[in-house]
Amino acid sequence: MTRSSPKLYVALPQEGDFGWGIVSRGFMQEFDKLVPTTPVRVRDGQVRLVDAPAFVCLGSGDLTPVAEVRGTRSYGHAVFETALHEKGVLRAQEYEKILCSSSWCRDRCLEAGIAHADVLLQGIDPVLFHPAPSRRQGRGFVVFSGGKLEYRKGQDVVIKAMQILQHRYDDILLVTAWVNLWPHSMELLRKSPHITFEVDGDTWEERMRRLYAVNDLDPTRIVTMSLVPNSLMRDVYAQTDIGVFPNRCEGGTNLVMMEYMATGRPVIGSYATGHRDVLSSENALLLTDLKQERLLLNGKPFADWVSPSVDEVVAAVEYAYHHRDEIQKLGKRAACDMLRFTWEQSARNALRLMDIE
Repeated sequence: MTRSSPKLYVALPQEGDFGWGIVSRGFMQEFDKLVPTTPVRVRDGQVRLVDAPAFVCLGSGDLTPVAEVRGTRSYGHAVFETALHEKGVLRAQEYEKILCSSSWCRDRCLEAGIAHADVLLQGIDPVLFHPAPSRRQGRGFVVFSGGKLEYRKGQDVVIKAMQILQHRYDDILLVTAWVNLWPHSMELLRKSPHITFEVDGDTWEERMRRLYAVNDLDPTRIVTMSLVPNSLMRDVYAQTDIGVFPNRCEGGTNLVMMEYMATGRPVIGSYATGHRDVLSSENALLLTDLKQERLLLNGKPFADWVSPSVDEVVAAVEYAYHHRDEIQKLGKRAACDMLRFTWEQSARNALRLMDIE
């Protein structure tokens, strides 16, 4: 097989060492090991026709392609958290299959009449993320919260829960990895019933200190991470005891949470949307007190998410605090379970679903 005879063209976002950048790198590296693969970048909006199957990332409720590529057969890899629009339903017909990044996304597609939807879960890199030694029992009990700061990720629930926990325990610490490079996406936090949202300041650290201050958090018991290279995040996770992920919606399976679990650390996670594909009562402390929440935009349904309970998050952290040996067992099981969700397996599943050998 030669590079001049590609079996697959791939159009995925290529930028950054986080989020979609990691997803793109994971798929591309593994596709390239299995079949001759050519990446595609189309910036002028024109449709490019290619002489082999095409794997194209689709985003948002419109299922907007990252590049207008058409192959001999075209497959869309769909990731969305908002309601599917009529435009998205129509656009789905241009693809042989819609390969959804979670069962939740697949179910939303089927409900909208996209009958050719299937599930293609994303993965983790087991070379970078594998079990770390147990944290030395030094100062405190360390809680990790990750994912870009926004209402969908539920950091307002974490803030409120930590406000309560800091008053009850003087040795609970919080590590936040919340850097958000798209400030407009944070604005929805202003509707939170749990916190006051103020992020004034010139730097990320200054903005977070302001957010902590107006919500009665002790900043001396919080470590605010800047943007850390993905290859170094295992070292961050290894210094913590439990991860908290009360996310309102995940169109995928929550890459940060999966990488944290692969490190052998237990998590507290909302048992809804994309989380349900990877979480179980055997590998996590599940948040199940979840109320349905419909978001409106200009008076029309924008998204149907879940609203987690602050009290349930507090209770779960307290359980973990008092049962440290037991939660380590959850972490070990989580690490074993994540071995079923590697980028190699994701790429192989993609090729199988696309009938490419």
